[in-house]
Amino acid sequence: MSLALKLRVMGVAAVQRRAHNGFLPLASRVLYSQEARSGTTELTADIKKEIPDTPMPPKGRIRLTDHRASYLEKRILVWGGKYKSVDEVPDFVSQDSLDRAQNKARIKINLMMVAATLLACLTMVYSGKRAQEAGESVVKMNEDWHKAINKEAEEAKKK
Repeated sequence: MSLALKLRVMGVAAVQRRAHNGFLPLASRVLYSQEARSGTTELTADIKKEIPDTPMPPKGRIRLTDHRASYLEKRILVWGGKYKSVDEVPDFVSQDSLDRAQNKARIKINLMMVAATLLACLTMVYSGKRAQEAGESVVKMNEDWHKAINKEAEEAKKK
């Protein structure tokens, strides 16, 4: 099938849209060339090189699913509750859903850090009260340390 026939079947608007998205970079030039209007043009080698074999996501914010999710981003989408498992996450996801999942994950991590900090503070308060009941204090520990150091220094002088 000739390129001109393909262009006529697809329609001018579809060709221009695909050319704008990066799917057919030379389609708009070929469409308006004299050969395309007369129906005598075939795909040349340079046009075949520029047309990708696999579809690529569009450039810009044209479609909603324009971000290729990495494995970590897929895990974040699952942890954020958007999908039930990593296998269900598509290769291309919308930037908005990824942002929402990352925000949920960030909030969950912050809440976990707050809980861990609170737990550590309560543990320190409890251990401090137990040390106080046992008669331990920082001042007493400092005095004992100074006594031990002074004793070692006196023994070193005697030798």
